[in-house]
Amino acid sequence: MSALPPGWGDDEVTRFIDVARDNTLATFHNLRPEFAGLVRADSAYREIFARRCADGWVGQVFAMRSHAAWLGAVRMAMSGQVVEAYDASGGHTPARRG
Repeated sequence: MSALPPGWGDDEVTRFIDVARDNTLATFHNLRPEFAGLVRADSAYREIFARRCADGWVGQVFAMRSHAAWLGAVRMAMSGQVVEAYDASGGHTPARRG
């Protein structure tokens, strides 16, 4: 990894990002079988792109956006933001009734 830029870690935002990355690495190390499942799912997405989305740009755009949302949710879940990952993956939180 390259050296961090000057000022990195001097504020709460960059410290949060560092903690999230540390959590991601710990999850990768401690949950290898589960991570292997994520790799298989990612491979399936990429195979779909190669086989099914070659014909039209509209399908490609939706497939890429779906994959990007899934990768974002994976990143959040791996770093410990499991509840937040649900919304990022395209889920929704039911409205509270009161």
